[in-house]
Amino acid sequence: MLDIVSKWTDLLEAGIIKTNNGVIVELNAAARAMGFEEGKVVRIPKSRILKTEIGECEALIYGEHIILKPIDTFSQMKQFLIDAIAHEILTPITSIGGLLYLVKEGIDVEKNIEKIENHLGKIARIVDELLLLSKVEMGNYVPRSRRVELRGVIQEILKLYADRVERKKLEVKVKARGMMKTDPEALGIIVRNIISNAIKYTDPGGKVTISASNKRIVVEDTGVGIPPKELPFIFQRFFRASNVRDRGGSGLGLAIAKHLAEVLGFEIAIDSRLGVGTRVELKM
Repeated sequence: MLDIVSKWTDLLEAGIIKTNNGVIVELNAAARAMGFEEGKVVRIPKSRILKTEIGECEALIYGEHIILKPIDTFSQMKQFLIDAIAHEILTPITSIGGLLYLVKEGIDVEKNIEKIENHLGKIARIVDELLLLSKVEMGNYVPRSRRVELRGVIQEILKLYADRVERKKLEVKVKARGMMKTDPEALGIIVRNIISNAIKYTDPGGKVTISASNKRIVVEDTGVGIPPKELPFIFQRFFRASNVRDRGGSGLGLAIAKHLAEVLGFEIAIDSRLGVGTRVELKM
């Protein structure tokens, strides 16, 4: 029954939940994006209006099924996107403010100016990725392929996260060789998002391994992993696994990577074990 109803509700961006004595036993992708999970109790107020992670939703009850219809879906999703991106951009801006104060006081001037440049680079990358995603989704993006030296691409990306790797005392190993004929800008964005996630979701003292050849790039980590039931939804925009929602992020990185991979003719696959780690493979 859930699958049948989902085919219709997904078209409307509505969530559907199946309950047993008030406990969620099944739900569709839209309901997950709203923040609902299996095993949790759902209570419907008299107003039938629920506050979710994407805004307020009207709850329609049909026996053991609850259909959640977003109120003013476009506005709510737009606000969610604005909030998520604002968080991603405000974080480096706040850091820049503190670093500028240190520079004015003459404290570690060269080192702090370099950090400011890194933060500005992060803001620029976020904006560039959003603009590129917009082009891809509108069909206006045309890849420009050339031969790319893989080890160089990976090393440049790792430089962006050197401070975080050092702070978390992560062991990062790179085994890369060969060239790949593809769009360097798009490939860089895809691999950067994958590596960024591996570093972000690996706890201090963990390990990240990156291997690459002319047909395949694999990133493996010993991080927190992804709950098995949530793996099918990991490439959806704004989706964030339930066990990492306290770590920041917009939920856009893998969605962007997936879109670009398809444009370039790549396959991208994720295998993950909760509490053990995650393996992401990008294959031509």
